[in-house]
Amino acid sequence: MAESMNADPDWWRRMGGHNHNHAAGLREWAEPPAQLDHNGKAMGAAGQALSARMQQYWVDARHPGIHGLADGWVDSADNCYATADAFICADHGGADRVRASGASEP
Repeated sequence: MAESMNADPDWWRRMGGHNHNHAAGLREWAEPPAQLDHNGKAMGAAGQALSARMQQYWVDARHPGIHGLADGWVDSADNCYATADAFICADHGGADRVRASGASEP
């Protein structure tokens, strides 16, 4: 178990931004290479068959798998943003309670 926790909302927002950037990079990486189809046509019938199988791999396996992974990073980023908001809300709520308790004393 962790001995401490980072309660700095700006840090959590930065982590959320990093996670969003990572997700965007994964989505870009998931796209098939532009030359994949072109190279297959240039290599004749065998090349076209290989190109078709590679295209199928990208569309059926790699693309959805990597996009699913990127979705997880987006969820993590959203959790980081929510954590930052929760810390700010808790901080404001605590300050309100301190103010309210001080106001009732003579």
